[in-house]
Amino acid sequence: MRRVDSLAITVVGHDRPGIIARTAEVLSAYRMNLEDSSMTLLRGHFAMTLICAGEAAPAEVEQAIVAAVDPSLAVTVRAVPDEEDRAPIGSTH
Repeated sequence: MRRVDSLAITVVGHDRPGIIARTAEVLSAYRMNLEDSSMTLLRGHFAMTLICAGEAAPAEVEQAIVAAVDPSLAVTVRAVPDEEDRAPIGSTH
């Protein structure tokens, strides 16, 4: 059975067209599966956090995103451990 790792990927920098598309192209090339995402604009800066699953090495994915998207962006890719689903604490509404 092949090993699947989860990666937390953050991309932050001055907003411009193409950041999401180029990041997605890199992840697709590494056969990563997008499992969760959050994106926002903060005072003209784009901030994106993704959780992806696949077999790629974090440092390799990070370098590929920086090279493909824009070297001025702050990009981090870290392995995250799988966690068991937990019941919510307190009220869910």
